[in-house]
Amino acid sequence: MRKTMVAAATLLLLATLGAPFASAEWIPLVKLDILDDGNAGETFVEDGFTGWAPKVTGDADPPPTSTTIEGITISFDVGAYQQDRFRTLPANTPATKMYQDTFWGRAADLNDKGLDITLSGLTAGQPYLVALYAYDYADWNGTQSCDWTANGEFAFNISWYAEDDDGLPIDLPTSLDTFKRTVVVEADGNGEILLVSSPGTGVPSTTYWANCSGLEIYGVPEPGMIVSLLGAVFAGLMIRRRK
Repeated sequence: MRKTMVAAATLLLLATLGAPFASAEWIPLVKLDILDDGNAGETFVEDGFTGWAPKVTGDADPPPTSTTIEGITISFDVGAYQQDRFRTLPANTPATKMYQDTFWGRAADLNDKGLDITLSGLTAGQPYLVALYAYDYADWNGTQSCDWTANGEFAFNISWYAEDDDGLPIDLPTSLDTFKRTVVVEADGNGEILLVSSPGTGVPSTTYWANCSGLEIYGVPEPGMIVSLLGAVFAGLMIRRRK
């Protein structure tokens, strides 16, 4: 009988959480909306997110800029120049708070590094789901395309057709997830995840810019949480049996 109860509890827990790494199992740790320094008030922050306006110096080869949220440090490091931007999107565009502002990193003439994002303060060897938002329509007459790796492995491409000949946006967000890409990656031995940008197809490697409009970091439940969930399931089964 006990084995039957354990099996039933395990099946019920899996049904509740889903298979390993399923969306139901990920716990949100950080939800970050990147802001333009001149538009950094709460009215510009996407609902459910924390706002951060990275420090922009305007210097060549500037030092990294970072923030720490819930013990996790997010650091932006660029190859040559940093910029932040605020764009007024057309009326009725969804998720404007997320996509109206962004942070850019430009590559140097002899350095194809555009924007590197380091996530530190994580648990070494533990998997995380990382989501990156990136969009900006102005100053790109044609396709903006960027490839990203996570700890050395290809993660995703994010691209859009930026604007027409009149400087008006063509590819607009239709939801919060339109220009969002995700990857599951294990933190390295130092508890870090490094996201590295590179130019996508057709983008010159020596002059490209990479950008970030927002970030999300999700972790898996701690073992203690799983034990608690199992305990709750067992208790539910016992109550049901007594009835």
